[in-house]
Amino acid sequence: MGKIGGAKGYLEKQYDYLLHIYTNEDILDKAVYKDWWAQFDPIKEVPGFGNGIRLFRHFEQRKGQFPKYKYLSVFGFNGEAAKMKKAVSKLKLREGSTVIFYKAIAPIVEKDCPQDEEEHIFMALTNAREGIEKTFNKWYNEHHAPEIVRIRAYRSCRRFQAAASAGDGIPYDYLAFYRFGGTHEQMIEDLKDYAAAGGNILMEKYYKPMDSAWVYSELTKDNEKEVAKLMKDKAARGVEFYTALKMRRSVYVTSAESPIPDDELIEILKKVADNMPSSFNSQGTRVVLLLGEENAAFWNIVLETLRKVAPKEGFKATEDKINMLATSHGTLLYYEDMDVVKGLQKAFPIYKDSFPVWAEHSNAMMQYAIWTALRVEKMGATLQHYNPIIDEAVAERFNIPASWKLIGQMPFGGIFIKPEKARHLPIEEKVFVLK
Repeated sequence: MGKIGGAKGYLEKQYDYLLHIYTNEDILDKAVYKDWWAQFDPIKEVPGFGNGIRLFRHFEQRKGQFPKYKYLSVFGFNGEAAKMKKAVSKLKLREGSTVIFYKAIAPIVEKDCPQDEEEHIFMALTNAREGIEKTFNKWYNEHHAPEIVRIRAYRSCRRFQAAASAGDGIPYDYLAFYRFGGTHEQMIEDLKDYAAAGGNILMEKYYKPMDSAWVYSELTKDNEKEVAKLMKDKAARGVEFYTALKMRRSVYVTSAESPIPDDELIEILKKVADNMPSSFNSQGTRVVLLLGEENAAFWNIVLETLRKVAPKEGFKATEDKINMLATSHGTLLYYEDMDVVKGLQKAFPIYKDSFPVWAEHSNAMMQYAIWTALRVEKMGATLQHYNPIIDEAVAERFNIPASWKLIGQMPFGGIFIKPEKARHLPIEEKVFVLK
């Protein structure tokens, strides 16, 4: 309870430089820790290497593009920055660890708080939009950080800029190192209230999309066993199922940036597609992923096809919508292989009329599962239906087999503008229980 770091006070206040050492190795195992810690001897020997704190990741608020690390050690440094940068650059780290050397770029913002509450670290990792770096830093230092610290749960904030790194590196230039008291739930509610009051409006103006935010708590000798069990449970559980269902929404405005690499995205699609149910295990649903130039080509086909058939009067609104959808990172085309449907109709003629309907059911399940999986990875998506008028041009451009029937199109990408709160019918009008 109380301050992380104990009587020594705020580490980020005492030092103008911080060293962040992230790892996924099981450092709670003494043998593993000894071997792991030895690889950092070059930086520990630099004069000015100071006190540190050990932290464990409690949860992610915004995943962004930074890898998941279970543990973080933060050390202060008040020596010669050039010597530490050189030492960091020479580190040869094992897979699963990253070192980031930060330089403070603003004084700490803090307020008096009760010290009997548990304390946690909230780290916001960001990039400024191109061409407005000075404006971004001025706004964050003079307005945003003080505003956040005034929120009930928050105690302090100090901002840093990455100066050097080793290992996997980091795709973010800036770190805002916050401390907050109380529970995570209180912190989240406070942030929601801040956003509801319009506090996030300027964030979208200054931030580059795909910022990342993590909550860490102190790791001590007294809670090591509890933390080890927590990490084991998290690994087994993953994202809670009902939370994932609630997160999935229609997001019409997405960015071309993705919070995860395309290789990881492709693996997610493969896993979902490999585990989808279908009538008679027919597996007739097909998914085509369009990225980069292919994605742009698809939306150009949609736009030019609509231009030929839609009234000229008022077409600007249609064009604006298509251009908005085209800003996506990619698009998924959902198809049904009608040869599979015809084969089932021939094999089971008694169900002939039902197989096309059941095929659409299978396709819908695939759409929903992928949609939800994308949202878990902090991506937004929406389902569109410009078929059948685009079918022929799309088939020709992407060499789609003649037996495939286009069902829907799903543009997706980073969430640039969050959707409005969902409207729900009373649950009594949707679920009926008979006994």
